[in-house]
Order: sequence, then C-alpha cells, then structure tokens
Amino acid sequence: MVVQTAKYGGREVFVGAPSDVPSVNFVSPFAALVTASSQEEVDEVLGIVSRLLGLGCKEFCCVGSKAESLHDQLDLLIEKAGLFDVVTTWHEDAIEGCEYFLFGAGGQSLALYGLISRHPELLDAMVLASQSD
Repeated sequence: MVVQTAKYGGREVFVGAPSDVPSVNFVSPFAALVTASSQEEVDEVLGIVSRLLGLGCKEFCCVGSKAESLHDQLDLLIEKAGLFDVVTTWHEDAIEGCEYFLFGAGGQSLALYGLISRHPELLDAMVLASQSD
C-alpha cells in the first residue's frame, strides 16, 4: 500500500486509512488525525492505538460526531500505559479539527499522518484550512 502524500499549509501530510497502519513506515515521532464518525470507526481506532503508540505517535487528533468519546477512551488507554507525553484533542467540526491538525499538532515538529482516506470531505477540509493560512 502506498500512502498518499500531500502538502497543506506548508506541512507534508501522509494520508491513508487505519487498515494501512501495518504497511506504513512511520516517521517518528508523529501526530495522527483519526476519524470518529461512527462507533465502527471508534472501534477501528481503538484496535490500532497500541500499535500507533508503539510506532511513536505523540498526538491523536480525533474528528467527527463521536470524537469526544474516542478522545476520552484514548486518554484512559494512554494513562494506563503511563505515556503521559501523548496528547489527545477532539473536534466535531471537520474544518476546525483539520485546521488544528495542520497548524497546531505537534507544535510543527511532528510528522503528520491523516488516517482519513475514507473521508474525502476531510481532505477538502484540509485544503480549506490551509487556504486560511
């Protein structure tokens, strides 16, 4: 699987799906944009969170109608693992979430991985966010 790469707001973002995680060579440390528009997506992210943490994820940006719930569950898992340097954020609004991901996630120092390829509207939101720069 080749992950799509795009430039938004001066930052390079690698875009794929949660199912791509086993085949991606992540640049560590990194921030991940994850979707939480349904319980299925929440469960999918929770199923790969340990792997992402092990690969060097330092920030999870959750976007979607169930983003707050996913954020809370991630916080519990991160706390249980004792990884107190990992940040989580949540946004129901796609443009607001994408804007934060592009301009705030990782303080500009982390690689960015958007596990959002099933949501082309989030790619559009990133374009809009980067144009407001």
